[in-house]
Amino acid sequence: MALKRSSPLPLFNDSALAELQGSFRSSMRRLLFDLCDELTRRYRDQTRRFHLAPDYFRAVGQALRLEHFSHWKVVGWIEELNDLVYFLDVQRQLQKERRRADFAESFLTACDEQFYEHTYLDELFPNRKPEPAKLSARLATLCARLARSVTQESMFLVLGLPSSWFEQHTWRRKLAPFDLAPNFERAELAGWVAIGLEGARVELTHGRVMPTQWLKYPGPRWPCGLALGPTIIYRKDKTPARIVPTTGNAAERIQRARMVIEQAWPEGYLNLARLTNRIVPLKAKGVVSFSYDAYEWFSISISGGDSGTYHIPVRVRFVMDHLSGIMTVMVTGIASLIHVYSSAYMGEDPGYRRFMVYLNLFTASMLILVLASNIPL
Repeated sequence: MALKRSSPLPLFNDSALAELQGSFRSSMRRLLFDLCDELTRRYRDQTRRFHLAPDYFRAVGQALRLEHFSHWKVVGWIEELNDLVYFLDVQRQLQKERRRADFAESFLTACDEQFYEHTYLDELFPNRKPEPAKLSARLATLCARLARSVTQESMFLVLGLPSSWFEQHTWRRKLAPFDLAPNFERAELAGWVAIGLEGARVELTHGRVMPTQWLKYPGPRWPCGLALGPTIIYRKDKTPARIVPTTGNAAERIQRARMVIEQAWPEGYLNLARLTNRIVPLKAKGVVSFSYDAYEWFSISISGGDSGTYHIPVRVRFVMDHLSGIMTVMVTGIASLIHVYSSAYMGEDPGYRRFMVYLNLFTASMLILVLASNIPL
C-alpha cells in the first residue's frame, strides 16, 4: 500500500491558514461536547460535589457559532474545562492508589513537564516536593477553583442564555460561586467580568458597563476585530502584581505598529488579523523574560538515600529577556553586515554556497548560545 505524502503548510498562506483554523474550530467543538459527556457519565459524583452544570455547558456550545470556537475566550474556557476533567481523573486515581508516595512523585514529574506555563504546579507542589499527605487536599482546592472559574466564564459567553436555560430546566442544585478577584491569565480587572465575545465588561458590584475599546472594528480586513484589554503590571521578580485599565497613548502606539506591519509585511498582517482579536499591554519595571520549553533532552538521577532518588531534567529551553534581547540584536546585526560584505567578496568564488551554509550555521549557533537557558545547551 502506497502512503500519500502530506504537503507542508505554506508559510504565510492565508487560505491554508483559514483551512487549518476551520479544522481547529471543529476539533474544539468536539472536545467541548466530549468533556460534557465525561462529566455527565464518568464523573457524576465529582460534578455534583463541585456544583458543575455540564448540561448548561453543552447548551453554551450549541448556542455558539462554529467561528466562535477559535475565539480566545471560548478556547480558554474549553482548555480550562479540559484541565478540570484531567484533575478530576487524577483525584479519582489518587483515591484508589495504595502507593501514594510513588504516585505523588510521578505526578510531580508530569506536572513539571506539562504545566510550566500555569500556576497548577505551584498550587499542587509549592515546595517542589511530592508531599503525598497533602496532595489530596490540594487537588480538591484546585478542582474547586477551576470549577468556579469554568462556571463563571460560561455564564457570560452567550448573552441571555443563562436566564432562559435555567428557566426552562428545573435546577435544584446550587452553582459554583463566582470569584471576582483579578484574573491574570485572562487579564480581567477585580470586580469586573467580560460579557459576550466582543470585549465589553461589566462591574458586578456597581453595575457599570465598560464598552469595547476597539483598535480595529470587525470587517473584511480583520474578521473578529481587534480590541484593547487592560494592562498587566509586573513586579521586579517577573510575577504579575495587578491589573489596571489601559490609559495614556497605548492605543495610539499599537495602532501605529499595526499600520507599519500592514505596509511592510502584508502577508504577515493577514495572518495576524486572522489569529488576533485582543491585545493586552504589559508594563514591567526591571526584567521580564519569556521562555520556550521545547523538550527534555536528558535527565540525571541522583540517589538521596532515605529521601529517595532525585531526577534533574536538562531541557532544551530558550529564554528571551533584556540581556538576551540585546545580544540577539548584536549577533543578527553583525551577521547581516558579514552576509552583505561576503555576498560581494565571495561572489566569484567556487565555494560560495558552501561558505554561506557555514556562515549561517555559525550564526544559528551564536543565536542558540545567547538564547539558551542552561549550560549544556
